[in-house]
Amino acid sequence: MKQEKKMLPLLFIFLLLYGTCIAFCRGNLPNQTAALLSVVDNEIYSVVYDATQLSSMPISLDMNLWRIVGKNVTIENVNGEMILHGIINNYSEPLFTATIRDVRLNFLNFPYLHAVISGDPDVTINFAIGLESNLTLREKFKEVNPNIVKEDENYIWINLSFLDNGDIIIDHQRDHVVTINVKQKISQFNEILNLNFTALQISALYAGYLSTDNNCHFRIEIKSLYLWNRLPYYLRVNDGENSDLLDQSIVFVVKEKSINQLADAYPYLQRTYVQYSLKAPQGALYTLFLVFKSNETLIASRCNFLFSHSGLLDVIGTYVDWRQLMLLNPNFDPIGGLCSVMDDGDYAIIFAPVNRSRLESIKLYKVEFTFSKAQYTEFILPSLSEQTLLAATLFILITAGILPTSILLVLIYMHIKGSLKNNKKGVTKILIAGSAFRLIVAPITAFTNDLQIFAQLGALYFGSGILGAQWVSLPGFVYIQIATYFPYALLRAAGFQDFQFLALSIFAIEAFFAKIPSILGDLGTVFYLRKMSQKYMPEKEALIAGLYMLNPLTIYISGILGQFDTIFLFTIILSLYHLTAKYDKVKATIFSSLSLIINPVGAATFIPLLAKVKKKENLFTVIKILLLALSILSALMLPFFFEPKSPVLLTSYERFLTGIPGEAFYSKQFSFYLYGLIISSSVGYGLTFRFMLELLGHELGAFFYPLGTLAAFFALTAFFIYQMYRAKNVNVHETLLIGTFMLCTAIIFQLTFPTIYDQFVIWIAGLLLVAYLLSKGKSFIMIFTIISIATGCIYVAVWRNYVQLISGVERVSLGNPYLSNIISASIGVLYSAMLMAVLIIILKLWLRKPKEQQ
Repeated sequence: MKQEKKMLPLLFIFLLLYGTCIAFCRGNLPNQTAALLSVVDNEIYSVVYDATQLSSMPISLDMNLWRIVGKNVTIENVNGEMILHGIINNYSEPLFTATIRDVRLNFLNFPYLHAVISGDPDVTINFAIGLESNLTLREKFKEVNPNIVKEDENYIWINLSFLDNGDIIIDHQRDHVVTINVKQKISQFNEILNLNFTALQISALYAGYLSTDNNCHFRIEIKSLYLWNRLPYYLRVNDGENSDLLDQSIVFVVKEKSINQLADAYPYLQRTYVQYSLKAPQGALYTLFLVFKSNETLIASRCNFLFSHSGLLDVIGTYVDWRQLMLLNPNFDPIGGLCSVMDDGDYAIIFAPVNRSRLESIKLYKVEFTFSKAQYTEFILPSLSEQTLLAATLFILITAGILPTSILLVLIYMHIKGSLKNNKKGVTKILIAGSAFRLIVAPITAFTNDLQIFAQLGALYFGSGILGAQWVSLPGFVYIQIATYFPYALLRAAGFQDFQFLALSIFAIEAFFAKIPSILGDLGTVFYLRKMSQKYMPEKEALIAGLYMLNPLTIYISGILGQFDTIFLFTIILSLYHLTAKYDKVKATIFSSLSLIINPVGAATFIPLLAKVKKKENLFTVIKILLLALSILSALMLPFFFEPKSPVLLTSYERFLTGIPGEAFYSKQFSFYLYGLIISSSVGYGLTFRFMLELLGHELGAFFYPLGTLAAFFALTAFFIYQMYRAKNVNVHETLLIGTFMLCTAIIFQLTFPTIYDQFVIWIAGLLLVAYLLSKGKSFIMIFTIISIATGCIYVAVWRNYVQLISGVERVSLGNPYLSNIISASIGVLYSAMLMAVLIIILKLWLRKPKEQQ
């Protein structure tokens, strides 16, 4: 104790000097791995529709002028629209072919063919223009690909859709606005530009996705058909709210000149943060695209979520990662028009409504671009051989999966047989072995979508001077990550050149430093679990240390993912330790405050803290504890009120309301077409029974989260307080209540929260060991083992994918996405069932009479 008191001043001086150096180096260290650029106000342009200079030539939709070919097809006019419907007889032949003749189509003066059309089920629409046939034309086109040019008795037909291989696929979820630059498409046939085209043909082919409510019938609605002389799209400096375009999307453009200052040093875009406000009806569905123009082509990446407008947020902030790129079909509005107003190197943000939703207006406040020195794996043409990938996969599978799982099972077997040595030497060997596993895999593995963001907390702080850039949770981890990243930032500033392992999109030594907090969190957790074991079950010290350190789940979370959940668990266990094993209300308050500033679920640790203090001392002491906690939280949150480039405050609130950074998301699997692409929106709930419900087509609404979560938590809290009052003279029962309350809270959260990521499991794993120490219930160890192997090994193999974690190369696990989904969802159901079993076991323990707990 005396030695500890002597060390405290030295530790304080060291932390003060270290913190001062970190503050001084903010934004002053060159050669960091990432940089951020914010674009606001007049640097953002709105895309507007202006028809004042547009001349158009209508093409009649009168059903009497169109000749229809197809079995059981009916045509009718309704409110000026042409509607074709019938029965699908042959899935490989056109549903119909509609032809209008004796029209004058002047593509020199009116080069654009414009149509508004929808279809149910999903269909591919082909447009063909016809020239009256003659011998000269037949000779000219006889060598042309027959898919492009076809002949009949009277006409030579040029298939506009096939000329650029851009299928025009539509559905009934929206009115698809199609604008085809006919003049550009037929310019390869120079001689025919001046000829008079006198016929237009529209055909539809089943695209392969039957709607659930339409059986085998189809319905195509052509709402307008025109020739345009120009595209009516223009750029206007962003001066507030922007209204929708013809297709009801809302689009903004950021010019290349606003962001090219980073191009040389940081050439690779990683992600974009978009902050906006939205006026739209309640429940309107929409998604976001980040678009880049290169060589007259628009490349896009879509936000991971399909949002459902709730109206709960005045300002919304969300991310679009530059991943899984797609080419947008310029035949759809506003893509062709957007391409015409953008220059190479420009970026655009598209807010696209879905399912016939309407976005009335959007005000875009800012767009933040994060660029990196390391290119994302997807864009590297991998030179990795299959042998290399196989060797790397086997290495990580054995090192982080099979070997720890085997050791865990052997450890339990040795304990049952009584051959596990419970001495200091044995525990030390366990700690060394567990640390070795983590240190071996730390620099050469990563789930880079997350770890890159963790690393960039440090890189953007020391390089760009931004505190908490890109962070989407409460800021506790930000401070820790910056502190441990500091030595690496100094290395970079001194000219150190890091390397990338295989195709991972993060530097190897950077990955190691980014994972230090998580690995230290593991070591801290096992240290205090040992101390609790020494008090309550001293004969189990080696078992507890081995179960935690030599575990595929904990090795995966800290050594491979580098997630901050290990630190969150560490702060919870420290708080519990100072409430149970060694009562110290000040330290318990400090660590409860730290757990809250890392994760909002940590707020629940204050319930047993306040109950214990009130019972052991008095109400005045409770008030002092609350004031201390408020001071700590205020001090840690205050810097973010003065950091305009950090989204921490907004995204923390968003995640509390919706579970994600952004608005509420649509919680069913949903497929729709946008800009010629079929997009399958899936939440990917993770380790929860809700994943299986999603696969079966069911959803749970707001009554489940957050309303159900809050109701269950308040009921648990009331029951806990009642039991604490009941146990006022029985210390053992009180300790059990305090030690297991947080586990019950974590279970309620993970049974109801929309998305349960695999790193969340470590909360349960660590708290199960606490419950075992306090209750001596063997069922806790059994459940701990099941979830550790199921989620830390099997789930990783079939969902996270070991080959991706070590190489960065994305592969479908098991070679079959459907099978992978089913197995993963089944593990989610198993995990939820285990949580429910634990909750029932604990509540039964709570219900025992206090004397039974003596």
